[in-house]
Amino acid sequence: MNKVLIGCMAFFVAVQAKSQSFFGLQNSNFNGVHAMYINPAGLADSRHRQHANILTFGHHMTNNYVGIDLPFSIVDLISGNVPDTYKTPSGSVKWDPSWLKENLDGKPKNFNYELELRGPAFMTRIGKKLAVGVGTRTRSAFQINNLSEDMATFIKSQADSQPRKFETITDSRFAVNVNAFQEFNGSLAMVLLNKQAFYLKGGATIKYLMGIGSAYAVNNGINFETRGNDTVIINNSDLQVGYSNTDFLNRIQNGAFAASMPSFRNINGTGFGFDFGAIFEYRPDFADAVTSQNRYLLRGGLSLMDFGSIKYSKNINTFSIKNTSPVVFTADSAFSSAFSNGIDSGIAFIKQYARDSFNYTEGTGSFTSNIPTTLNIQLDWNVFKMFYLGMNWTQSVVSKKDISLRRPSSFVLLPRFETRLLEVSMPISVHNDYKDFGLGLYARLGPVFVGTDHLFRTAKRSSFRGFDFYFGISTGIGAKKAKKKD
Repeated sequence: MNKVLIGCMAFFVAVQAKSQSFFGLQNSNFNGVHAMYINPAGLADSRHRQHANILTFGHHMTNNYVGIDLPFSIVDLISGNVPDTYKTPSGSVKWDPSWLKENLDGKPKNFNYELELRGPAFMTRIGKKLAVGVGTRTRSAFQINNLSEDMATFIKSQADSQPRKFETITDSRFAVNVNAFQEFNGSLAMVLLNKQAFYLKGGATIKYLMGIGSAYAVNNGINFETRGNDTVIINNSDLQVGYSNTDFLNRIQNGAFAASMPSFRNINGTGFGFDFGAIFEYRPDFADAVTSQNRYLLRGGLSLMDFGSIKYSKNINTFSIKNTSPVVFTADSAFSSAFSNGIDSGIAFIKQYARDSFNYTEGTGSFTSNIPTTLNIQLDWNVFKMFYLGMNWTQSVVSKKDISLRRPSSFVLLPRFETRLLEVSMPISVHNDYKDFGLGLYARLGPVFVGTDHLFRTAKRSSFRGFDFYFGISTGIGAKKAKKKD
């Protein structure tokens, strides 16, 4: 049992390093076809006549439970100026377990790991008012939401060198969601109003979703006690479990990257998704003297993104287990042998044990998983010529208890220097449902860009509960500067 729990904790620590947000890229006036991933209205009046994404990859991990709190700054670490106190005789940094900190605030814990692969995509303007775009994208995520603090600390205690021999957990709720899917999308955007200083455009995207694989576990409460290292007494339970196919679970076991790659084999579910958005720009006459060729002084956008779901109905297993009388579970040799023979064998062992020991109910053979719906507000101020100050607010509208992927809410400020050839921005965010501070960096040189939303939390004393990065290649043909009417 300790080996299983330590394995869980090892995974939790590994994911300390979310939905991928691409803050720097998404707010740019030169994001081209990428505009449809934050507000499809942005395709209209794009700074490109045509624009194509070759390949973009993003990786994101965060949590609000465990973090690394270093006694020196990230600048010291990068520059090699770490004080000798924290070095080994050979000169390398000496790890201290006390740098691993728990956030014990009495609130539920969340873990989020995401990969996003944006494949070939293309947009083109049609005349002066219309634009269309098409694209492909593969997204995958592993998320734990509403994990009780008691359960989190219990798992961590099992990873200590001297785990406690006795523990009673009365609050162990959590919800686990794993999903990998690919989408084929088409967007339409158009200028709705172009009257003197007032400019309005709208857009929509429809997505065909193909579910590569999914799994979930919703624990509404398990009360249990430990006895020694290998025995658990489960006093009561209420657990719902579902998964699409063991092949997908095996791919996860072999590595999250492998499980997130595009696949046209063994598609286990399909569905549709939708995005809707509008953008308003304020273009007063005096703005020409102080603003760039983008013409606006102020820009504001509103969008509803990822509204939809995937119904999994192929190779599906769902079941629920409950008990109100104590059940004794021992992680004996039969348990170890079952999982050593592969995940298929391990799941079969658990299901048979549940049939024999719990109130076991087989499911219907299908389930629906929602995609991470968010409400987004974007603001941008062209302060002077090539300097901008942007703002993005992303609010999740998905419950943490649902069978659904969820994008944590965030608020970000984006000061940036922007030209057609070169762009640099520094996202300053409150993310992970407004619990963490982040300072990121984005840079673009021609068609190549790289960025991170959360490089580190503070400059003086580095404290990490998350890390991400993204990079890509996109290129386009610039649009001609429109002449303003007298």
